[in-house]
Amino acid sequence: MKDPPTIRNGCVYVTADFMEENFDTNIVWNGKQKQITLRTEAIQRPIVYKNEVVYQRGNRSYDVEVPVIIGLNDGNYEKNLNYKLSSDITDKIHDFMTAHEKDVEKSNLTAKYTVPYRSKEMVSIVFFADVQSDEQYKQVQQTINIDLQTQKIIKLNDLFRKKDYKQRLAKEMSVSVKEMPEEIEEQFYFDKDRGLVVYWQDKQGQRQEYAVSFLEMKKMLKDNYQFLLGQNQP
Repeated sequence: MKDPPTIRNGCVYVTADFMEENFDTNIVWNGKQKQITLRTEAIQRPIVYKNEVVYQRGNRSYDVEVPVIIGLNDGNYEKNLNYKLSSDITDKIHDFMTAHEKDVEKSNLTAKYTVPYRSKEMVSIVFFADVQSDEQYKQVQQTINIDLQTQKIIKLNDLFRKKDYKQRLAKEMSVSVKEMPEEIEEQFYFDKDRGLVVYWQDKQGQRQEYAVSFLEMKKMLKDNYQFLLGQNQP
């Protein structure tokens, strides 16, 4: 917690934003009665909170946020999912810290994430990493989209009815390319305001990102992903 809890007269106090972020509540303040009301969401969504992993030794360091998902109906799946997320991130940290260990004097890794879409059926997590080895510096973006209905991490082609979905997406997004690159199968995420977002690097190394609204995808989506058209996203 950024702001640690305090204890006064046997009661534990936490900040209002902590309750909003971690327990899906809306905070209502009544100034006249000096009363706080916590209103929970009607649709119960999973909660994603951060577990930070930090290491510093000499010129080598990492500061990585690891997502932890709680509130799923299936306790075993929740446990296995969080284990996979933690293990995958730990493996990537290990690979980075041991890469060129003998011929690189400085290695710094900082990784954070956002949750642009979260519903009872789907969670999108976008990771942003700053990677530095000696004087070389790069930024890396990775995404993971978890279908909580099927308990699978999905790819782009899992969403659509027809095989020409890339051409149709390119048309909706007004993308002037003959064919979208293959890497967008995993380089996409959902955004509660923008819809479906895909991204890739062009030949010049510049990052390209395009979005199509949920409504514009209506005729393209499979039946089991029609929930994306609803208003249950945060």
